[in-house]
Amino acid sequence: MGVVTVELDVFSGEPNPSWVLNPGQAHEAESRLRDLPAGQGGRPEGKLGYRGFLVAFQDCHGRTEAVQIGAGLVERAGEVFEDVRGAEAWLMRMAEDRGFGALLPEPR
Repeated sequence: MGVVTVELDVFSGEPNPSWVLNPGQAHEAESRLRDLPAGQGGRPEGKLGYRGFLVAFQDCHGRTEAVQIGAGLVERAGEVFEDVRGAEAWLMRMAEDRGFGALLPEPR
């Protein structure tokens, strides 16, 4: 697996915080996003504050797959899935551990 970058998507007028996952975390992210049931709707757009996470999986050839996670949904390759493996909650804990807790919705 290549580089996996997480961006905390917060519409605030400031740059979104981001970080790179270590290999174990990257494997965990992929596991949480695999074989999800179909969902409906989409992530909220155009509102101020927390909107979810953007996860970019970059392979060794430089190709990137972007995955959006928020509001209990995962958008991947143009399809919407239910976040039944808790990817959003897992990323929220990670964001909080990195000092971005004030940007997350309450309660966590």
